[in-house]
Amino acid sequence: MRWQYLTSRTAGIKSTEKNNLVAFRSRKATKLPTKSTLLRKVEGIFKVVGLVEQLGSGMSRILKVYDKDIFRITDHFIKAIFPFSDEMTLENTASSNKSGGINGGILSDEDKLVKLMQYVPSITVNELSNQTGLSTRKISRISKELRETGKITRIGSTRKGAWQIND
Repeated sequence: MRWQYLTSRTAGIKSTEKNNLVAFRSRKATKLPTKSTLLRKVEGIFKVVGLVEQLGSGMSRILKVYDKDIFRITDHFIKAIFPFSDEMTLENTASSNKSGGINGGILSDEDKLVKLMQYVPSITVNELSNQTGLSTRKISRISKELRETGKITRIGSTRKGAWQIND
């Protein structure tokens, strides 16, 4: 595996500070770039560093789909206020989280793991981590708790075994 290091030379930009503003100039050009050129270079830096998965037109699509009234755009931030039904209250949300399940609202980490184990009994800890976004250590800790409480059982070896859900 080859490591990539981000420097001003590899990124093709040069930073200069003037009047408390940072401007990026191309090494080849002598004048400041256009806004779109600057944004492309910043996007490229974010991609190399790993802060974005892919570059695209996501924000412009969002701005096209939603009504402009929900956005508050300032110099450094975009704030979106999404309206919701008056029926949605803190009490309803709290009670639905306790019951769990698809009809009960947001699933807890334990419920997510049990659902995935039920759907794919031979799923591994690494695959569970990829599916849920949880760390492998947290998944191991949760699965240990589930085994100790008797909610799940591991049948077979850790490598070729399968999960059994006990009701």
